[in-house]
Amino acid sequence: MSNEHMSNEQRVGELKNYLLRTIARQPELSMTSVVVLLMRDRLDELSNPSIPDQKARWAAIRAQARKEVLRKEAIQRLSEISGLVNALASLQTAFQDPPELYLEGQSNVRVQLDTPPPTQESLLRAFQMLGQLTYEEREKLGLPRSEHHILAEQALLNLTLYQDQNSQQQILDLYKASIGTHFPEESSESLSNLTEVKQHIDELFQDKLRPDLHHLESDVVEQLREKPKNALTRLLLQAGRGQIRFVTVADQDSYVDSYVTPTFVGRFTQVVVENNLLHQDFPVYLKSITLEHSGPLPLPRKDHGSASQGQGAERWLFHRRILELRHAAEFDNARLNAPIDEDVEQLLAQHATQITGAFHIRLKVDEADAYQPFSKRVYEKLKVQVDGQSRIQFSEKRTGLGGTLSQVIRVINSALLSDIDCLRQDYFPIAHDVLIHQEISQNHISSPVWSHSLAKLCR
Repeated sequence: MSNEHMSNEQRVGELKNYLLRTIARQPELSMTSVVVLLMRDRLDELSNPSIPDQKARWAAIRAQARKEVLRKEAIQRLSEISGLVNALASLQTAFQDPPELYLEGQSNVRVQLDTPPPTQESLLRAFQMLGQLTYEEREKLGLPRSEHHILAEQALLNLTLYQDQNSQQQILDLYKASIGTHFPEESSESLSNLTEVKQHIDELFQDKLRPDLHHLESDVVEQLREKPKNALTRLLLQAGRGQIRFVTVADQDSYVDSYVTPTFVGRFTQVVVENNLLHQDFPVYLKSITLEHSGPLPLPRKDHGSASQGQGAERWLFHRRILELRHAAEFDNARLNAPIDEDVEQLLAQHATQITGAFHIRLKVDEADAYQPFSKRVYEKLKVQVDGQSRIQFSEKRTGLGGTLSQVIRVINSALLSDIDCLRQDYFPIAHDVLIHQEISQNHISSPVWSHSLAKLCR
């Protein structure tokens, strides 16, 4: 792609040439044939696909393709992702059910698509062309202009195309490198005390983060600058070393010098600022998590000879649908008919865990976009004042047998996702984990632990 600023028409023109020259290998097709090639789905809708005579059917299709509105629509398709998807799907169909195509100015000369069907690489490269920026366009937007982004785009394309040549670990390592989760054990730079850490945060904020915060009020920006410092101070207190500063600061300085590297502080500052920006639009906070035993393992047991429940009655403590799954499993007849106690006898002393998550929502009450409650009565009942701020406090409880971390995630999923109307109709209220990664800076028991999670919503 050239290094000059491209209009939308130029980008669409290059993409059209790529589809005709590189994929179809027919650069001289008439415009009517281009419409046939890129809009097969629309033409089938507009013409009668049940016409038995092939010649009459293609005559009807070509008659539709000559319409000016469809010619404009064919070009418009190449300027947006959904349209390009349909154009490429039509192109793939043309290799399975060859259309009648003619050269420009030679309506009596029919041509064939005698090349292999589109490859995955050619299809993905078409989308890459649609969204690729020239150097001048990057400069206009203030984006980096270097060869690094070309390498990154090509690497992503290669990883997508040649998955069999790349192990899962290689892809994970590349992703981790992209988000900066690796903290080298040795560095030419060092931070000796908490004062230097705070000065480093100020420099990072000024050089890298402040330019993207120009749309915020100055007092909000100043609050964001202080957030990483406060969070890091809390981290030192939680690590135990920060508490010694009330006796001597030497121990705290020793901890900073040993474990708090410039790389860690840089990533920590960025994430704290990003999280606080997110809270401005989604002000839901997790206050605490409480774990409690909630009784024995909730599976049914037969009460042989129970007078109150009848001979052989079962106490159905587990959800009946889950019990039905047991009977659907592939057991031999002897095990299928055995009392359930024999299957889980060693687990009868196991306890389930009840997880309670306490959350609060910070409300805007004095601003133009102040919260408008759906029910004033419910709002006044739930609202509390904390340090002059209005909040709504609520909790979520879940009981289950899974691991502690999975139970905590389940509670957070329920609190954050279960009542969002725009998600409820199309998505499960569960964030499916794609990656959970922990990195220990300096690999020592006293080291701070960096955790990163990537999740997706499932339809």
